[in-house]
Amino acid sequence: SGTRSGGPLAGAWAIMKHMGREGYCTMARQVMETTRIIREGIENMEGLQIVSDPIMSVMAFSSEQNNIYNIGDALASRGWYLDRLQFPEALHLTITQLNLGMASEFLRDLQEIMADEVSLAKAKKGMQKSVKWVDRITRVLPAGITRRVARLAGSQMGVPGEEEHVSQAALYGISASFDNRKNVRRLVENLLDGMY
Repeated sequence: SGTRSGGPLAGAWAIMKHMGREGYCTMARQVMETTRIIREGIENMEGLQIVSDPIMSVMAFSSEQNNIYNIGDALASRGWYLDRLQFPEALHLTITQLNLGMASEFLRDLQEIMADEVSLAKAKKGMQKSVKWVDRITRVLPAGITRRVARLAGSQMGVPGEEEHVSQAALYGISASFDNRKNVRRLVENLLDGMY
């Protein structure tokens, strides 16, 4: 449709011809089994809840007692990069054939993070301070200064391929706290300007 390239369609056709119906069904069963293992593991961890009732290989989970974005940052430090969601605050993951055989390792890392209550509490306090700080700045300082501060914060988040210096938990916490959604757009634009 439109100007979309036919390359992905041709690639999908070639893969399906190579795998065949039986190969595709085998892969789908393996992905769904991995999904079941991860979902059950998350459901059995105190402090985590699965969002909604996912029936395929895409799911999100949240936490009522901890800041989910801090959990996401801790997972990222161990090499697990999950998408962040807002309204509700959650982490989103998609299980594919690339994740087969990694369910136990992921759940082990997540369990260790959840068991480290001291680090989670410290990260939550730090994120709350950041949210309050940004809220006060945006109410008091002129827009030009606020823009410069946001760009400076963005520059501290690092660049692709380098280690991040500022947690994403603070960014998501700040953007979720703004009543005026237009402020979120300006904040994100300025942060991205600073990052790149």
